[in-house]
This record gives sequence, C-alpha cells and structure tokens, in this order.
Amino acid sequence: MYQEILIQIIQRKLGKQQSVIEAIAVALDISYDAAHRRISMKSRFSIEETIRLAKTFEISLDHLFLDTETVLVKKTREIGSVKQTVSMAELPPRGAVIQPFFLLQI
Repeated sequence: MYQEILIQIIQRKLGKQQSVIEAIAVALDISYDAAHRRISMKSRFSIEETIRLAKTFEISLDHLFLDTETVLVKKTREIGSVKQTVSMAELPPRGAVIQPFFLLQI
C-alpha cells in the first residue's frame, strides 16, 4: 500500500514527460529492470530505498504513513497547572522568536 502511494506521488511530481521507472532507476542506482519490478509491485523498496526516494523527490515520509486527520506536535515542556498554561499563552518579549504550538483537546 505505502509503496503504491510513494510511486503515485513520484509520478505526479515527474509529470507525463518523464519515465517513472527511469527516474527511480537513476535515483536508486539500480537497473531499469530492477526499477520496473518495484513499480510493478513484484519487488518491494527497502527502507533505505524509500528514504533515498523521499529525499530525491522531496517527499515527506509522514505524508506517506499518516492520514490527513493526524497532526504532529512537538512537545516543548510539560504543563502542570492552569497558571503555566496562561503564561505560555502570553506574548513573548519584543524580539523573541515565536514557535507555534497546538492546544489539543484530549
């Protein structure tokens, strides 16, 4: 399933003018036949190949593995009280770098 999604994304990025098999063969430094086996689902991408393709074609791996309902959130620090929540929501001092955060209802 994920391999098919990755191939579809690569096809969209390449457009109709470029061969997906050839592009994958070049990106992975494998033969045309080996790339064809992967495209036709007769062979699977290794994790290393998947990462290389994602980097080559600028594809986010979380885009492949997560549904559209999922939001990734970076935890900054634990909040133990309402006072701490309010202090996090206050405006930072002038010139400070603002990092967005999400308030998730659990």
